[in-house]
Amino acid sequence: MRLGVGIISAALMFASAPQALADSAGGTGDTDQAAAARIVRQIKHVAPDAAGSTRIPVQQAAEQITAQGRSVSIGIPADDAGQVQLRRSGTGPDRRLSVALPSNGAPHPATVARNGTATYRNTAKATDLAVESFDRSVRITTVLRDNSAPSEFAYPVDVPAGGRLALAKGGGIVVLDARGTPRGGFSAPWAKDATGRSVPTHYKVRGDTVVQVVPHDRSTAYPVVADPWLWIDLIDHADWEWSSDFSGWTLMVTPTGWARANAGGYLVGAAGWDELYDKYKDRGLNTNLGSMRNQYICHQQFVALYSPNKPTWNLDEWRPDVGYWETVNQKCNPGGGPGEW
Repeated sequence: MRLGVGIISAALMFASAPQALADSAGGTGDTDQAAAARIVRQIKHVAPDAAGSTRIPVQQAAEQITAQGRSVSIGIPADDAGQVQLRRSGTGPDRRLSVALPSNGAPHPATVARNGTATYRNTAKATDLAVESFDRSVRITTVLRDNSAPSEFAYPVDVPAGGRLALAKGGGIVVLDARGTPRGGFSAPWAKDATGRSVPTHYKVRGDTVVQVVPHDRSTAYPVVADPWLWIDLIDHADWEWSSDFSGWTLMVTPTGWARANAGGYLVGAAGWDELYDKYKDRGLNTNLGSMRNQYICHQQFVALYSPNKPTWNLDEWRPDVGYWETVNQKCNPGGGPGEW
């Protein structure tokens, strides 16, 4: 699973040079809806597909824009002085991730484009902003219109008490609680110019703030688009299946893209188990929990690395609880049978 956050999109190139210049310049005479449409075009032209994610509709109210995914509710601020919020369903602790938008201080109201993207004009010099809602995640996209735009964009995070932000493998950011357990994060950042060429970008941490650095100069083809992509849940869904060979039940767990992106992490595995138990404790997950937990964490730490395309992580109720490292020694399948990698 990969945590993530930072996307930069480039402007859509048009057939005529005058139109391209008008689009790149920011369309100062545009209506709000025309500007929103322009920002959406610029992002769509270069942004990678939201693999494994489905765009969801939004509802606009006076103070907040909201969206409801499969297990995540999303709040988007009515202006860029507010926070983007993700809240995972369930009863467990730390089910919320709140991130403030980069802003120059004066609030800029949101305009929702026809495809549901919330857009904010002129949030900094020569800079526009957009927030897209997906079924399990949020993509925040910054559009740099010309070389006068900033090269750093700050995203203050509501970090759990006693927790911290940490750089993750691959360049993303993990939000850790006081125990060091991941509670959400940012996927590895990317940025592209108007030709689709990648622009170097990275995150750095300043206290409780994630800063995306996007170097650019006059040689860059504008606009440039950059993003943080926010995730909070690790479990997509799970289904029970009866095994006649072993006369027992298997919980077939489908991890989210965020979980797969954080392959190899023991603490991510522990967080994923907590979420799985929170979601399925009333749906049959109540037998041999020590072994089931060890099997799940083993899948997150090792199966996700060695078999990244394995569609489900299968946890067998009948397998003995032999401790975590012996579970690993038996390739996540203690008690016999083929290993998981």
